[in-house]
Amino acid sequence: MKVSKQKKVPAKKSRPKKTPKLQTKVLENEKFKNLWDVISPLTRFRCTVTDAAMKECIKELNKMNAPSTSSIEWTANELAMSQEEGLEGAIIDGSVDDLTITYPIPDLIGILERSTGLLRSTIFKILTECDPKVLEYIRDSPTYSIGWIGKTIAMTRAKYLSDAYLIDYSLLEENQRYPISMFEDSLTPRLEEKTIDTKKNGKCPFDFLSWESEAEKNFIEECIDKKEVLVFTKLPFAYKIPIPSHNDSDSLIGTYNPDFALVYKLDGDEYFCVVETKSSNMSGELRDSENAKIQVAKKHYRTLRSSQQKLHFIAPCKNFKEVRAHLKKKCDC
Repeated sequence: MKVSKQKKVPAKKSRPKKTPKLQTKVLENEKFKNLWDVISPLTRFRCTVTDAAMKECIKELNKMNAPSTSSIEWTANELAMSQEEGLEGAIIDGSVDDLTITYPIPDLIGILERSTGLLRSTIFKILTECDPKVLEYIRDSPTYSIGWIGKTIAMTRAKYLSDAYLIDYSLLEENQRYPISMFEDSLTPRLEEKTIDTKKNGKCPFDFLSWESEAEKNFIEECIDKKEVLVFTKLPFAYKIPIPSHNDSDSLIGTYNPDFALVYKLDGDEYFCVVETKSSNMSGELRDSENAKIQVAKKHYRTLRSSQQKLHFIAPCKNFKEVRAHLKKKCDC
């Protein structure tokens, strides 16, 4: 038999990575601390449901299938052993009985309020206007029913509630904030080939930043070089704004992580800016999901802006000229 030799496939070398270090002097810089104070407050959102969305939601909820019932099956068997026949067995008795289980009813409205962002009064109205069988299903199988109701609300919202004007943000109680410790928590290895040294001028809390697109790369380079930029950072991945999910297959509460934050000096005034870089500043050229996130994020930052008028959310931003143009126009977030 002829044995054929197979060529060895060379193993690919892993691309080198490096881990960023914190520039503590920048983190402790008064201007950076002021920037973080302005952009770190936590918010929650509430959705206002249109009549059309509510009717559609009720219509879909009424299609809920009954949860499967539990049952107990028991059988009695008779076994016999003989030298001639071996082991033999036969069922001599048995039955299948339905099993009724009573579950404690959880805080249904509270659970749906937290997971959907809808008001308690809205959830109550939706449930009370549904077919009575829906409430019976909740009693019989709370876990199944809550999951089904939440999914239905998500699907309806994805269809009707993509417009930002239906969403309102409010600050959380007791001045809750994103912790500045998230900068230290984000010190994870990055691909060396996609990093830029940021130690120059001491304006960034990291000794280098990674970039994912040419737009990000160019923006970082301009932040380093422009004297108008007093401090800047790429926002940690854990800096996530809560937003409604705009995909009916996602969880009900989505998140949005903007790209950059900086302090920009213009005509003697210092502005706090959060920037989302894109290769195009035309909303028509962005995916619907990207546009939706940006429009909803504006609501979040307008809420923060109520206590700091020099805060601006600039998105989508193609290049640094647009930051200056936005601030010159004194746009509303």
